[in-house]
Amino acid sequence: NLSEVVRTVKENVNIPVILFPGSTLQIDPAADAILFLSLISGRNPDLLIGQHVQAAPILRNSGMEVMPTGYILINSGRTTSVAYISNTTPIPEDKYSLAACTAMAGEMLGLKLT
Repeated sequence: NLSEVVRTVKENVNIPVILFPGSTLQIDPAADAILFLSLISGRNPDLLIGQHVQAAPILRNSGMEVMPTGYILINSGRTTSVAYISNTTPIPEDKYSLAACTAMAGEMLGLKLT
């Protein structure tokens, strides 16, 4: 129960609670902020903009700080949960320039964090 977790964390720490969501189901307005993730290393349109369209009105009305964030998957040598669920091929670990160019493109699109 996300609401209960956010409430419990806020009762026990004196730092902001920032959500790292996997979907629009993981938004709780009691949190202080949310990483508005765009999986910019992938080509899955739902994770580039689709989920964002669904979340936008919820976040606009929540009062939470929205932190535009580029999410880049780098190959770790094994299939991760994120790669599997998102149906995304990670950037090869030896393609440094591709990872850097992806991060630069995200920055140019206005993403504040990577």
